[in-house]
Amino acid sequence: MNKGVNTRFLTVAEFGSQTRKSLRAVYAGIKSGKYPCVRIGHTWLIPAAYLDRLEAEALRSVAPVGDGSAAA
Repeated sequence: MNKGVNTRFLTVAEFGSQTRKSLRAVYAGIKSGKYPCVRIGHTWLIPAAYLDRLEAEALRSVAPVGDGSAAA
């Protein structure tokens, strides 16, 4: 194991909860190769960094609303 590397993983249920997807949809994404994952025993795990990347992409695609100043 690499020293200094701390990789977090999410279970299928955790990933589904945070992305508002059903377990069936997450497993289908795993099967199709849409989601990066690793299988340990009978458990599929998705790197938390993947969810972080999805969130960052979503935030970049959101258009700002107004200029931040309040109208008087």
